[in-house]
Formats: sequence, structure tokens, C-alpha cells
Amino acid sequence: MRGLPGSERPRPKKLVRIGTLNVGSLTGKSREVADLMKRRNIQVLCLQETRWKGAKAREIGEGVKLFYNGEDTKRNGVAVAVADSLKDSVSAVNRISSRIISVRIETKKGNWTIISEYAPQAGCPMRGLERVHGGKVRNDEGERVLTLAIAHDLAVCSTFFAKRKSQKVTYSSGGKETEIEHVLVRRSSLKTVKDIKVLPGEDLASQHRPLLADISIDLSKKSRTGTERRIRWWKLHQSEKEHLKEMILEAGLPDPEGPIQQTWSNGVEVILRCAKETLGETRGGCRGDKEAWFWNDEVQRVVRQKKSAYKRWQKTLAPEDLAATELPRGSPRPLSRRRRTRKWTPCMRNSTVGKERSSSSAWRKRVTTPLRTSG
Repeated sequence: MRGLPGSERPRPKKLVRIGTLNVGSLTGKSREVADLMKRRNIQVLCLQETRWKGAKAREIGEGVKLFYNGEDTKRNGVAVAVADSLKDSVSAVNRISSRIISVRIETKKGNWTIISEYAPQAGCPMRGLERVHGGKVRNDEGERVLTLAIAHDLAVCSTFFAKRKSQKVTYSSGGKETEIEHVLVRRSSLKTVKDIKVLPGEDLASQHRPLLADISIDLSKKSRTGTERRIRWWKLHQSEKEHLKEMILEAGLPDPEGPIQQTWSNGVEVILRCAKETLGETRGGCRGDKEAWFWNDEVQRVVRQKKSAYKRWQKTLAPEDLAATELPRGSPRPLSRRRRTRKWTPCMRNSTVGKERSSSSAWRKRVTTPLRTSG
């Protein structure tokens, strides 16, 4: 039976998972953040205390794009990580300070503004720490947050869902547990929040736990951008050069005495056809993950063992289980940015110019790269 004219079947809205986490420091953890977002199906993750300098945006792996802002002193710092499915919907980024950053996402019914805010914690005076987080059931600053929510018609999402204690505690240290991370939405949009909970089993941050909220959002449909297939010119080594040369000579180049435009077009066509047959083409699509070279199977296996030990320690609180959460000496682990650069630079240099007879073995082993200039 057909419906009435003009009537359409309502499309189900998409559940977008938004989270917040105080990482303590994002240095050396960016790839693990991308892995967490992929495993937990998180589309937007607000990060606090990143301790990164500058105001930039970068890809951190798994298609995740990170928008961050920080001070030159490597203190504080906030960021918003957006998954691949939503990063094309980001229409604006407002970096207010090293404690506040906002990202605007386009939807069919308007724009959603997601704000990542960080209050004083590590590295701040104890008086400031106690004023913000407190040490009892409720403190004065907590009362001010509630007053702010009432004044601006906001709702603290975690107060509208009944959860067990392990799914509510966002900060745990020294036997003390409390809720210091919150997700606030406009009260008129509270019905779009379907669930909110804490993930107690993630060890990305030592003391803080990620808080996730499932929100129903009617996203605007983005048209797919066309992808271009490219020739793998980077595979053109000495053996491939000889083979490509033979194929071009066998195919035959056009007569150079003919019309210039026609001669050029025919020559390009012959060279590209032979190059495609010799080197092959890419499938198109997004570029490869720059951080994937060190995030190998062995490193992932060690990280999984560490996470299993962390979950076991959360249940038993035994000292031996806590010691098992530390990576053993000599085990593979994600390298910091400086260590990755120091490892990549000499390897790249040795593979390109290190085979020259004029370069000594001592020069090839150097970490610092001397520049060669002509003249």
C-alpha cells in the first residue's frame, strides 16, 4: 500500500558517540587515542591537559583528525579529536585559549557546537586544585557549575541516568574516587542524549577515565569526493628503470618532426601506458597512516597485555597486578616523536646516500645529518 502524496518514511537518526578525557599528556599517546576511538566507536573525543604547543590540526591515524590549542610553556592544552566519518562536517574551529576550544559540526537541523574545557589540575597550586575539584561530597566550585547550568538552561547529562559506581567515577587516585568530568547539553536537547557512562577499563590516562555520551544527531549527508588513481612512481628503481625504458622503446615514440601538440600528446600517452604496466597504480582514496610504521602487531600485542593487566588490577588492587601493568624492560612500545625522528632520519639517509663509497662508516652512523652544499 502506497503512502499519501508527499509523505516520507522517517529516517533513523545516527547515534554519535561523544567523549571527554583528561590524558595528562598527549605526547606519545596520539596513536593510542586514535585506536581508542576506533575500538569504542567514538566520533568526537574532547581531550584536556594535552601539553602540546601551538594551534594546529593534524591526522593522528585511523582517519582521526585532531584540532588542538596550547601554550608555549607546554602546560594545559585542550584538543578535539574527530573521527573520519565526521571530520568533513566540521565547519568551524574556535581556539579561545589553552583551556577552551570549540568545534562546530553541521547537521540537517542546524549546527552542533562541541566545547572542550579544562579546569586547573596538574601543575597548579594545591589551593586551586582543591577549589575546583574539592575533597568532599560537593565543593563551592561544583555549586557554581550547577548555578551556571541553571542560568544557561543546561543539563548535566550524568544526573539523568542511573549507573553503577564504576560507570560514574571519572577520577581515581590513592583510594579516592570522584566525578570531575561532565557532559553538559542544552535542556531542550536533552532528549537527544540516549546514554552516558564511564569506561573504567581503559588505561590511556593513569588517573582519569573516559566519559562517553551517545547523542542522536541527524547529520547532513556528505557527497563522496572522487578519488584519483596514481602511478606508483616511487617504485622506479634501477631495475624498473631499465624495464620501463625497454617497454617505451618497444612501443615506439612518435616522430618529433610532426605537429608539436600531437607529438607531445602521443608521447605522454605512450610513457604513461608503459609506466602503468611496469609500476602499477594506486586504488585512490585517503593517504596512508603516517604513524602506522611503528604501530605494528608486536607493539599492539604488548599494549593489549598491559590493558588486560590493568583491568585485573582494578578488580584485585593487588601490588603484583599493579606491577604487571608496567611494560617490562626491553619490550616494544610506541616511540615518542623525538625517538621516532631520530630512528627514521639515519635510516632514510643511509638508504639514499649512505651507499656512496666516499662516505665513511662513522658518517653513516651519525644521528645528526650534515648538509651537503654544492660549490
